[in-house]
Amino acid sequence: MDPGAPLTTGSLFPQENYSNDGAGGTAVETRRGDRSAPTWRFRKMSRDELNVDPTEGEFFKVEGLAESIGREGGQNTLDARAGSDPVSIHITFSGEEYALPPDRWHRYTEGLWEHLESDKVKLPDPPGEDEAMDFVVFEDFGTRGLRGDPEQERDHDRNDPEEPRNDFYYFWRNRGRSSKGDTDRGRWGVGKTVFPAASRINAFWGLTVRDPESPPLLMGQAVLKVHGLSSEDTNYAPFGHYGTFGQDSFPFPDTDRSSTSLFSSDFRLKRSGQPGLSVVIPFPEGDLNPEIMARSMVSHYFHPILAGEMVVTISVGDDERFKLDSASLDEAVGQLWLQGDEGRGYRRLFDFVRWSLRVPEAEFVSLELVGEDKAPGWDTGLFREEEVGALQDRYMRGERLAIQIPVVVKPLDRDPELCYFDAFLQRTDESSFGNEYYIRQGLTIPDIRRLGRSGVRGLLVVKDTVLSALIGDSENPAHTDWLERSDRVRRGYRHGATTIRFVRNALRSLAALLEPPLEGEDRDLLSDVFFLETPPEEEPTSPPAPGPDGGDAGDITPEGDNDDTPEPPLPPPPVPVGFRVARMPSGFRITHVPGQPPPAALEIEVAYSTRRANSFSRYQRHDFRLSRLRLTTEGMKQVDMGDNKLVVEVLDEEFMLSVDGFDPNRDLEVRARSIAAPDQDED
Repeated sequence: MDPGAPLTTGSLFPQENYSNDGAGGTAVETRRGDRSAPTWRFRKMSRDELNVDPTEGEFFKVEGLAESIGREGGQNTLDARAGSDPVSIHITFSGEEYALPPDRWHRYTEGLWEHLESDKVKLPDPPGEDEAMDFVVFEDFGTRGLRGDPEQERDHDRNDPEEPRNDFYYFWRNRGRSSKGDTDRGRWGVGKTVFPAASRINAFWGLTVRDPESPPLLMGQAVLKVHGLSSEDTNYAPFGHYGTFGQDSFPFPDTDRSSTSLFSSDFRLKRSGQPGLSVVIPFPEGDLNPEIMARSMVSHYFHPILAGEMVVTISVGDDERFKLDSASLDEAVGQLWLQGDEGRGYRRLFDFVRWSLRVPEAEFVSLELVGEDKAPGWDTGLFREEEVGALQDRYMRGERLAIQIPVVVKPLDRDPELCYFDAFLQRTDESSFGNEYYIRQGLTIPDIRRLGRSGVRGLLVVKDTVLSALIGDSENPAHTDWLERSDRVRRGYRHGATTIRFVRNALRSLAALLEPPLEGEDRDLLSDVFFLETPPEEEPTSPPAPGPDGGDAGDITPEGDNDDTPEPPLPPPPVPVGFRVARMPSGFRITHVPGQPPPAALEIEVAYSTRRANSFSRYQRHDFRLSRLRLTTEGMKQVDMGDNKLVVEVLDEEFMLSVDGFDPNRDLEVRARSIAAPDQDED
């Protein structure tokens, strides 16, 4: 349909089910052909409807509205990218200078205000009708705008290749539903709810251009609660629309060029015929400010910015405050975080990301394919045997490693497909935790924390569209985590949960596989997972404090009391431990400690960690059975095995025991102690 052609009326709702009056009186009757002048309307509800108040906005208020607007707006922009040129985002705060006076903004709230004043709506911080309207504008460029027929009123067959995608219909006429496909970042259809949630009047407008030769399309939406008006005995639906309305009150966008031009001028839109979408948030909530918005864009989109795929400009009025592009990102971080630890951390990250974007394909280490006919899992078989030692040496020297990892995605409705994702690792001297980043098609997923160790920098990047579709189906509505047991994954894929777990655990598993066992004993290395029953080491003692006369404070005794009590004997020296326990991605390994006498035998007990009570007493057979796991020994002989207990005799000083096959998502506790050889009596 030509967006500039006259719009015919739809037939979705009867006209008598709408209110359009601005002050409880006569409805506005001004017409443009067969449609009204632009105004706000809410639908009257029928008696048999279920009363439901929208709650989706709460998804975004928890982490902060500026944070959410940056993430959701940037995601929609990348999804709407047209061609290969970078997308550009302009975020403009009106400031006091360009806030609209009441006589200029009242025309845009015709029909809305009485609904805002309903005693059921209860806005937290409603503005006064005589207050100047400040606003925030979020505009994207290099995008295609909201495509599709504005008259569409119901779903068409999205699997029909002849049926064009209708972004306009899903943006304005749907809630919790999306037309986005496998290559898109969004999935839930609730991202746009952040815009009204960020407004003190719970409303926003959107002006889209799809074709420079056609007029812009302007609509608005308000998200309130089920409510009534004092002048009427009926309920109104929580969703209201701003637009033009036909005889049957179906909402259409305003396409009048003089009207949309005035709107663009009043709200100082930068768009002048370029395709894309401009969103206006009136009366923004108090926690929206340029600095927080800039931090949000840096934290969520540093990867596409550094890759030259996105440029962000943030202004207050005519004053450009931040320019975020590949060349200026470090400078912007200096403005935002000054010289603090977070700022230094970001600059080190940017250097790491720039390196990852330049790595030639020939320098990637390619792992072996796993999980082609079964669920994928992490073990040393992923590496070519001849490469393991050299890779461990490079990793321990602090070299940066680029690793390409194959995995098979198995949708239930089509054939399996071989996919790839990339992991970048570096062992560092930094002591901070959480230096790990997970990127899906340019979008940072901030809540994944899998490394659990300091001294490792990791970046995981998923660009493959088929794998991204699976992972996108696992994301929560705010796109902050990958949830392997989501309904979409369970119903849409074979081995979907284990495939997501395989990707999610990649950085942690690679770090464990690349870090060879330490020489000597490190008691703290695995203190959060394993423990050994060994005697404690002697604690260092401090010299006694000096007494008043310069002697030891210990020289002073109660009057008439000479303390001749002998000093307690020193504790015995610690018993040498001739073995160590090391973690593997899905198990553990026990080896000899050079320079220490090996044990005659070992008694080993294993259990999954529990929050309460003793983990070993809470062991259940359905957790695991050692007999069903992969057990390898060298220089040892198995003497006895129970469900979670094992006794082995040591035959050679260079012994090794490994047990693999535990659930990598569970914390494992290992209790190991030296015992006498089974054919000898213990001392």
